[in-house]
Amino acid sequence: MMLAGWQYWAMVLPRKIHHSPNMRRLVAEYQKLGAKTACFATPEEALHWLIVYKSCTHI
Repeated sequence: MMLAGWQYWAMVLPRKIHHSPNMRRLVAEYQKLGAKTACFATPEEALHWLIVYKSCTHI
């Protein structure tokens, strides 16, 4: 994943899946690999997070 250049992963999922134990584990595993990972209910929320997170980490 990181070798492919992925640094951020914003997953768009149904709300009821966001806080499931499996999703929390998946997010934690990808974070261990070095990808900043988060779950969102809408593509707009995900895009906003990507823009804000990326701009904050390169200051």
